Amino acid sequence: LRIAQSYYNAKDDANAIKEFKKYIENYPEDPQVGDVVEAMESAVKRKTALTTATAIGTGTATATATATTSTEGMAISESVETLKGILEKYPNSKIAGEIQYKIGKKHYDDKNYDKAIEELSKVIVDYPETNSVNMTQFYIGEAYYKLKKYEEALTSYNRFMQNFPKDEYVIDALFHSATSNYNLKKYKEAANSYDTIIKKFPESEFVSAAMFNM
Repeated sequence: LRIAQSYYNAKDDANAIKEFKKYIENYPEDPQVGDVVEAMESAVKRKTALTTATAIGTGTATATATATTSTEGMAISESVETLKGILEKYPNSKIAGEIQYKIGKKHYDDKNYDKAIEELSKVIVDYPETNSVNMTQFYIGEAYYKLKKYEEALTSYNRFMQNFPKDEYVIDALFHSATSNYNLKKYKEAANSYDTIIKKFPESEFVSAAMFNM
């Protein structure tokens, strides 16, 4: 691990990624593996950011935009493939659920919402006790919301709010539930949710929008 960290600190990301992978493969049950995965992802992002910067410095505006999109996609793709490889090799690892969540979340970040739902749903089915199950349920709702599948979004948001009523993202889920109901022309339900936001979360950033929509 020290070798990987040394490469990482020296900004030799290609070798850092290689050494981080070796560590994860050799010690899949180590408590530090979660942190190692995070470090590896950071190295991947930095490596692709450097590629993007090079493209920006040498290309036209169109080529720059294309390069930026391409390299961002490469970063997500490389991270996903690495995580899938770890999961396939060590499906019973203590961090398997967290890895599955990361795979789904990366698809969400890449705006591949259908794939995000598919991968995040595996967390609920296969790893229901993982620490990220709350965020898994939330982002499933968010993915449906982005796809404008409001009925499915409402089901996911309601499940999230029922299971994790004190989670910090409940207000987000409540606001998007209200908006989903509004878009489905369920105005009474939408108004009730907006009213709840105003009364229970008076300091929230969503209050002004809720008051406007009321």
